[in-house]
Amino acid sequence: MNESYTVYENIYFVIGIGTFILLAVFWISFARISMARIEREIISDGKVPPGQWDGLGARVHFYCHAVVLPLNLVKRIDNPIFNYSLAREYARKGDRVLGLLFFLSALAFLLCVFIGWLFDIY
Repeated sequence: MNESYTVYENIYFVIGIGTFILLAVFWISFARISMARIEREIISDGKVPPGQWDGLGARVHFYCHAVVLPLNLVKRIDNPIFNYSLAREYARKGDRVLGLLFFLSALAFLLCVFIGWLFDIY
């Protein structure tokens, strides 16, 4: 095995673990802080929360997309499983910042996985 390849491999694993930890921290933070507050406020107003289905934690991603994505895109992807407009209506600026951090950390982790697959590092 080439010695320089193991250095690159080690760097890749450190970056991969780092992006995974960031993703986990922002995922839990967004779910416990922003998503929980938005749902509480919706229920206190007497409305039904926008997403009842939570298969494998997908509801967190629905809320993140509702909060982070531009309004014209959110209006186009409105679907029967999740009411994006309602979730966006109750979101605050802090929710958008935390959602953006979650969204970017997820993209960074997926990019890291893709690079590992592309260069056959695992």
